[in-house]
Amino acid sequence: MATIKKAIPNLDLKANIKSLQSKISGFDDELAFVKAINEKKLISHKVSKPLEMVAYKSDSNDGTTMLALPGTIRIFLANSNSLLLKKLKASIASGKVEAQSEAMKAIAKVIADRKLTDRKTAQKMILEAENLFEFTCGTKTLLDGGILPNNDEITYMDIPYCGTPFPKKFPPIPSVILDEYCGTGPKPRPKFDGLVVIHEPSLSKLEIDAFKLIPEANREMLIGGSTVAIGTSVWYVSAVAAVAVVVMTVTAGCAKPGLLRDIRLDESTIKKFGPQRAAAQLIALREKALISGM
Repeated sequence: MATIKKAIPNLDLKANIKSLQSKISGFDDELAFVKAINEKKLISHKVSKPLEMVAYKSDSNDGTTMLALPGTIRIFLANSNSLLLKKLKASIASGKVEAQSEAMKAIAKVIADRKLTDRKTAQKMILEAENLFEFTCGTKTLLDGGILPNNDEITYMDIPYCGTPFPKKFPPIPSVILDEYCGTGPKPRPKFDGLVVIHEPSLSKLEIDAFKLIPEANREMLIGGSTVAIGTSVWYVSAVAAVAVVVMTVTAGCAKPGLLRDIRLDESTIKKFGPQRAAAQLIALREKALISGM
């Protein structure tokens, strides 16, 4: 169920955005841009809802047709009327691998036709966008200040994931929340929907024993954060890292599933760092694999 935080009354969003833009000379000041985004979010209606989460498993070595790569969480975001998202959800409900592959091919085709833009243009697009979105999981921000540029229909991001030592318990992580900032009009007009696909990696006994020692309240430590988000054609700003805009390039299916499956923690790493820091090491290894495409 969605929750709504009303916008601050008596504020003209367009006038406010012009004011914010005037504070940023040429959008060169990274911190000023982050501040402008935060101010825009502050005065906007905020609609929050948990995204549907599904478990997925595949032994395929073709990353281009998989709903998510092994050892990752894939978050799809789309316009609420997206036929591609509806087709994807229907394919999952059917349980048919062929239907799922066809749905992913259709999404990949749309993404492949996109063109990237320069940083200044992207910043301007974010400031002028009617709606912004972000993803959170527990206390962790997965993506902050995102938009779907150029009225794109759908996109997704891949987040490295350690896996759970409690496979029978679903979901293995706290709910992924879609927060949407919907301007200052009389009523909030949310326009996004999404889906979370979790591809559990196979864990060794060493990893299972180590991850069981991580308190349940800290389960979000088993996933990456906003600085390691891999995805396709979403513009987003990371206020935590004070990075103005990161252009997420097409990496879908580049990382080889078989090599991702082989990324493991060894006994020496677990003994040296302890369960929580060892989990961070595993996240870093999977992040590197996703970025490089292996």
